[in-house]
Amino acid sequence: MFFYLERLKKTCNELSKNIYTEKYELNDLMYKQGDYLSFEEANKDVSTFSIYNSLTYINNANRYWFQKRVVLNDDFLGSSIVFEIETGKEQGWDAINPQFLVYINGEAIQGFDTNHRTVIIDTNKLGLDFVISFHAYTGTQKDDVNIRCYISKIQKEIKKIYFDLSILEETLQVLDPETAEYNLILNTCNNAVDILDFRSLEKLINSSCEASRIIEDAVYSYKHNPLSTVSLLGHTHIDVAWLWTLKQTREKVVRSFSTVVKLMEEYEHYRFMSSQPQLYQFVKEDNPSLYQKIKELVKEGRWEVEGGMWLESDCNIPSGESLIRQLQKGKTFFKNEFAVDSKILWLPDVFGYSAALPQILKSIGIKYFLTTKISWNESNKMPYDTFYWKGLDGTEILTYFGTTNEYEKVINNDHRTIYEGTINPSQVQGTYTRYQQKLINNNTLMIYGHGDGGGGPTSEMLEYSQRLIKGIPGLPQVKEVNSIEYFTELEKKVANNDKTPKWRGELYLEYHRGTYTTSSKSKKYNRRSEQLVHDLEFISVLFNKLYSYPINHKLINKSWDVILLNQFHDIIPGTSIKEVYDESFTQYNEIISTMESQITKTISPINSQNEDDSTIQIINTTSFTRDDIVVLNKYNPIYQSLCYKDKLYPIQETFDNKVIVHVPSIIPFGISKYQLSKELSGTNILHQSTSKLENDYLVLSFDSIGYITSIFDKDAQRELIEEGMIANQLVAYEDIPHNWDAWDINKYYKYKSYPLSELESSVIIEDGPVRTVLRQTRKYNKSLIKQDIIMYSHTRRIDFETTIDWNEKQTLLRTLFPLTVSNQYATYEIQYGNVKRTTHENTSWDHAMFEVPAQKWADLSDGNYGVSLINDSKYGYSIKDSVIGLSLLKSSQWPCLDIDKGNHTFTYSLYPHLNTYSEGGTIKEAYKLNYPLYTTPLLKRSDNHFESLFKVTNENIVIEVVKQDNSNNYITLRIYESQNCRTKTTLTSHYDILHAYEVNLVGEIQSKLEICENKVEITFTPFEIKTIYIEL
Repeated sequence: MFFYLERLKKTCNELSKNIYTEKYELNDLMYKQGDYLSFEEANKDVSTFSIYNSLTYINNANRYWFQKRVVLNDDFLGSSIVFEIETGKEQGWDAINPQFLVYINGEAIQGFDTNHRTVIIDTNKLGLDFVISFHAYTGTQKDDVNIRCYISKIQKEIKKIYFDLSILEETLQVLDPETAEYNLILNTCNNAVDILDFRSLEKLINSSCEASRIIEDAVYSYKHNPLSTVSLLGHTHIDVAWLWTLKQTREKVVRSFSTVVKLMEEYEHYRFMSSQPQLYQFVKEDNPSLYQKIKELVKEGRWEVEGGMWLESDCNIPSGESLIRQLQKGKTFFKNEFAVDSKILWLPDVFGYSAALPQILKSIGIKYFLTTKISWNESNKMPYDTFYWKGLDGTEILTYFGTTNEYEKVINNDHRTIYEGTINPSQVQGTYTRYQQKLINNNTLMIYGHGDGGGGPTSEMLEYSQRLIKGIPGLPQVKEVNSIEYFTELEKKVANNDKTPKWRGELYLEYHRGTYTTSSKSKKYNRRSEQLVHDLEFISVLFNKLYSYPINHKLINKSWDVILLNQFHDIIPGTSIKEVYDESFTQYNEIISTMESQITKTISPINSQNEDDSTIQIINTTSFTRDDIVVLNKYNPIYQSLCYKDKLYPIQETFDNKVIVHVPSIIPFGISKYQLSKELSGTNILHQSTSKLENDYLVLSFDSIGYITSIFDKDAQRELIEEGMIANQLVAYEDIPHNWDAWDINKYYKYKSYPLSELESSVIIEDGPVRTVLRQTRKYNKSLIKQDIIMYSHTRRIDFETTIDWNEKQTLLRTLFPLTVSNQYATYEIQYGNVKRTTHENTSWDHAMFEVPAQKWADLSDGNYGVSLINDSKYGYSIKDSVIGLSLLKSSQWPCLDIDKGNHTFTYSLYPHLNTYSEGGTIKEAYKLNYPLYTTPLLKRSDNHFESLFKVTNENIVIEVVKQDNSNNYITLRIYESQNCRTKTTLTSHYDILHAYEVNLVGEIQSKLEICENKVEITFTPFEIKTIYIEL
């Protein structure tokens, strides 16, 4: 054997040792602890500096400023030199290891991390006397940090031959030794190695030039015509928060973007793309000069801003309106700041993709969608990498799944792919080999660059890409592209090709199912914030029309900013560190308090003009006419009932000293007026007990430990609970995922279950004509669970108001309802619609969906009866066979220790109904649970009569949003069809409708709507979302 490969590898190793020469350490650096944001700030008081030497160790998770004046001797004049930092943690993970921002003569030049440890300095420009400074963040590893700094000369000729040979050595690892290309490369490398002379540095430099010429002539001039292409795109995926705080993210993005700018100065072919306008906003605020450089590079076409959303949001937990606002805010920022109209939704690392997205994307002008995370499926490999994704309403979006991975992994059937590629022959070959749609497209996209503070592409990657672009025999052709260029070219190939596949419905990730439940408080805050901003927007419009009350756009926008920020795909799923949630919860509490105050302030014109306490007014912020429970805030006890159309509705005092009444026919999106009466209602009161609750519709029976053994529907004459089973059974499960603690629920969690059978007490705490409240208290291990089971007189809906003091670790708490209802499919609400999922496990795809996301409700119905489980802040459901399950708490321990430890309050509701979810009123009930009514005393101008500001004639048509921006005079309505029905509806208003337009999600008018007798007829296709501009 001749050991040519071994010899080549050894030669590359020896060459690498000679790239940097005349290396010497910089001693006696000056340093001080502190978070200095600029050279000028750090040097305001030079007396606070101390001397740092090579024996000094500094604390982890701290910030320091280092500084050294460097004076080189004349031997360095005219040379390119390199400044290098070593921390001893170079092989660690860049996301949590020490990171630096390097300054030369006070100007920020480049970020340093475990992947970028050197910066090139041109002495022809700087001279031999300059000041090097760096802002250091020492990382979150537990060990203290020792920093060493060095200056060296760069031997360009040796660097060139090193990369020439190194990339070819790696190419040989992926080529078939029997091919002509393999033997051409091996022979050429052998000839080049023969030339190299290591006897002295001068001889090595000279022979390196000759060796490079040999490679250039034999390899890069070889006329091969590959039929496959890999398009390269530099990128750095930066999580807005995860194992670091928002503050650290701001620093990471400045460091990473500085590195990109520096490397673009050195490599003209380099193209880079970064998503997430939120990150650019951070840079704009923290480093204006860097931001200006980025803007110039965007103009040159080398730096691409794309991505669609404000940040890479989770797509399971946020509401439909939140997804729209993510896209609107993101697109607006890129348009205003860079004159770029974003066309790609870029979500490489998100945990599943709602079927509502394609329609939303098309309406806002997004044409393409890219992700990689879907390849992480545990059970099933997605059959397509390029296809048209067909959404809930049938809208199609061209979709691309990244296919980058090491060639060896690909040929060994590892179907996972990565979005932080490293340019090398193995990944280039792997990217194309892994791609499944070669029949319709021979050009794949490879996204490369370190993420999460790793600085993006490295100089080593760019050296490789230069050579790959020249062309290496046996590998695909390689070229640098922008993402929009790639998708435009892809669309031309596949748009009218009948072989282009389609995928209908959601893109469910068979992984990270725990993210629907982890961090219960995050989910609660999110839902409450979404509900409040929805109400504030409508109430602001209503009172602006009634009293010309000014709309607080600043507060509304700030509230949306907080909501959108915290919907990042590692914040709202519960997968960040404690410090992230400390800040997140503070932000939520501030906007929730402020929005609540603003709503109270806005409706105060009513309160301040009160004269008659016998009349109440109720504000309904939803699209539905409601029969609902109202809390009377200011109540005179002389009144015993509410009178409506000569019928009396009883008033009841609650266990917590509130006063409630059942109110009928509350008009949608308006103010309803009702009269209180001193007469007693003649309503019958049923005698309730801890073993039996009953109203006009249902009879509930309980066993000795407080669980429901029977729910009998009087009208349907039907038992709802499976014989011998119990409902609302609370069960704790051991939850120890084998990979990602906070992220995952593994199917084997069911094998260790612990029913909560210890009932401490069960007592009727409230019983009256409006409702009955049965309070049950349970003990489980170190935790206490209190549930108020509420049966109302006017509805089948049963509320389970739950308060938990939770002190468990790695335990999943769920509630189960085994029903007598059977269907192959269950229905789950998603954003602006609903989807059907199987209740069986016939296939591996069904089997994998044992925990699925939903918004406000899920339903199991047969032909004439059904049961819905509604929630006010829970998102993780399962419906298998005839059992509905809802995940309540998941007490993971990493990355946030004891994330769900503490107090929790939430409500879920069981809603039995006649017929299916659509006929039975599930959607309306879910809105009633999630959107409370507002009550106010009578207006002084008591002759005022209010009707709905807006309403529609069909209950399946839901007005989701009523708002008014400060950019125009139109009131914006977001309306959607909720039940998969083609529907013609009529929109009306209490005010004269002057103009009505249908617009897309960026506000471009699509059509003028006809107004006839103050009515606007609008036709909806199934699950269609429409945006209407109205001028009143």
